[in-house]
Amino acid sequence: MLLRRLDIAQHLVSAPVAAYPLITLASSDVTWVSIDQPSAQTTVQIHQLENAESDGIIRLLDEKLIDGGIAGVIVNTVQRAQDIYEELADAFGPDQVRLLHSRFLAPERARKERELVELLGRDGRARPDKLIVVGTQVLEQSLDIDFDVLVTDLAPIDLVLQRMGRLHRHSRHRPPRLAEATCYVTGASTWNGETPPDFLSGSKAIYGSAALLRASFVLGKLDAGRITLPSDIPHLVAQGYADTIDVPDGWVPEFEMAEEQRVKDTAQTQEKAEDFLLKTPGRSSTLTGFTPQQAQDPEKRDDGVQGRAVVRDSEDSLEVIVLLHGADGLIRIPHPHGEGTVVPSPLTDSAVDRDIARQVAASTVVLPRVLSGGWVVDRVIDELENLSEGLGNMVAGWQRSYWLKGQLVLFLDDTLNARLAGMSVHYDYEKGLQVTKDDPSASGTSATPEGDAQ
Repeated sequence: MLLRRLDIAQHLVSAPVAAYPLITLASSDVTWVSIDQPSAQTTVQIHQLENAESDGIIRLLDEKLIDGGIAGVIVNTVQRAQDIYEELADAFGPDQVRLLHSRFLAPERARKERELVELLGRDGRARPDKLIVVGTQVLEQSLDIDFDVLVTDLAPIDLVLQRMGRLHRHSRHRPPRLAEATCYVTGASTWNGETPPDFLSGSKAIYGSAALLRASFVLGKLDAGRITLPSDIPHLVAQGYADTIDVPDGWVPEFEMAEEQRVKDTAQTQEKAEDFLLKTPGRSSTLTGFTPQQAQDPEKRDDGVQGRAVVRDSEDSLEVIVLLHGADGLIRIPHPHGEGTVVPSPLTDSAVDRDIARQVAASTVVLPRVLSGGWVVDRVIDELENLSEGLGNMVAGWQRSYWLKGQLVLFLDDTLNARLAGMSVHYDYEKGLQVTKDDPSASGTSATPEGDAQ
């Protein structure tokens, strides 16, 4: 909001593009401060892997890991990660393949992240001889893990570079075939041709064609297919987000169409943000009128999706608690080993019950877009609320618990299955939450699991 009032665009030309890292300070003016810090440089060789399917990745890793090593496979959608994980586990054995994405129950995801850091972090004492880690964008975010070789779906150029930051991250001995840091970029047809590359539909749904075309253009212009990290990051990102890009003539019609859509989407985002710009600072004893628009209370059902939508500029998401309701009538907290803790009925305010309520509140997962998009979210919420109300005394006391009040709960049966909004929902401890859309009218033609990130 502040950047808009300062009209930051007029200042960008003076930014020291070559500096990295760089702090941008916005006050009455915009200034930049480069941070001098000793940083090891890593040269990465980039190749294009045109076969984006599992068999192409299997053939590549079968060759590269013949002497062992740690491979990372980062893809753009949960569905694709689950599918590739299943194929790689069949090819290399389940003990040599791990999966990480956002659709695991929160405690399970945290455990999986801790295990990966212990195995692949800086220490290295527990580093296995051979391992393949398949994941989504969560692998590029804050995890200190170190891959010997990387396969990544094409993404916006800054995200591709961020993913490469997990490649040869620490100094250590590596298998001979993986001594040189190498990244294989997939999810796009050739980017060196006169015709624009084709992209995976899931990638386009998440990032848009313009960002992917820009990233393809930047990667296609690399000198000998090499980059040096982190020193090359500033100018590569600047190229990817430049106002004008001189794409090949054969790309122009599609690029212009994609850019037109990008500009339209950006304008819509800015228009929505206008209602929540802070007023010019002044003297006032209250916050009344601090913004021209009053945000609705997201907890009130009458406000529907709109109350939640103003919290942040992103796709709507819906987090639910996941519990088991078995044939024996008991409610349990899911656990990969054993039956899991039984949730008492009714839930009281005793210390033991409060601890169980806390465990219940932690057993959450974010539903995929096919169950949280604007076209289906009200139906999903209604079905979840009706299911809880139908359990009556089984959930007595939940609304008095500060851990559980107002929370939505997805109840799975003994086989970890449920039906929700005309779709089949299944939880797998190895692969996470899976949704199968078997009723086309349930979510419209625009929603598919393929377009779900994280």
